[in-house]
Formats: sequence, C-alpha cells, structure tokens
Amino acid sequence: MASFPLEPIEKAPVAQLRALQLERLRAQVRKLEANPFHGRRFREAGVDAGSLKTLDDLRRFPLMKTDIFQGWGKSRLVES
Repeated sequence: MASFPLEPIEKAPVAQLRALQLERLRAQVRKLEANPFHGRRFREAGVDAGSLKTLDDLRRFPLMKTDIFQGWGKSRLVES
C-alpha cells in the first residue's frame, strides 16, 4: 500500500484549523455582504463579518431556506 505525505494543514492542531475556518468564513461573509439580497438580510439580522468571533457565532446569521427564494427572480439574487 502506497503512503502519501500529509499536507501541513492535515497535521495542524485543532485550534489552528478552527482559526483557518473562521478566517475563511469571514471572507465568504464579506463577499455575501456585497450582494444586495444577502447584505440586506445580514443587516436586518444585525450581523456582519465582524460579528464572527467564533464559529458558533454563525448561528446568529439568517438561514437560507427554499421559501425565501420563491418569488425572487434569479436576476434579483445575483447582479450581472
């Protein structure tokens, strides 16, 4: 059986993995904040990328459910 070397991230301590996850999550939230639809929902919920201090803070963000999208045209969700 062949052995493959692990990437550094695969050997990282849990605390380092959580920090990386949080950093990447904040980056994604910043991108969503720029979208009129998602940005408005975040503002209404009183959250933004800076609100993410721990991964558990994601619970304060509004959920995306199918019924939210009903009645919204694709052009209203994503700017061209």
